[in-house]
Amino acid sequence: MAAKPINLTVHRNKVEGRRKRETARSLCRDVEAMVREQDIRAYAVVGIAADGKRYTLWDTGAIVPMVALPAIAMDALSVDIGNAAYEGMEDDWHPNLNGPRQT
Repeated sequence: MAAKPINLTVHRNKVEGRRKRETARSLCRDVEAMVREQDIRAYAVVGIAADGKRYTLWDTGAIVPMVALPAIAMDALSVDIGNAAYEGMEDDWHPNLNGPRQT
């Protein structure tokens, strides 16, 4: 008996759903660990979608001025990425040769 044909759209949706759930779990674990281990009051989270759209969540925690938060977050990220590169972490960016994914 031949194997049942696989609908590639359904398969792609299942794989993409699995990837999204794992990303959400990983982000939650990392943020929870940071908050438990440090006295976190202010935060900025930036998400970049596959199509390049940016999404943000932030709270100043009443400890930094709202206009200062972007520069503080940018400086922290720049230092962290610089340290990772210095320690030999490889960049995992791969250009999309097909352009943005159409939905």
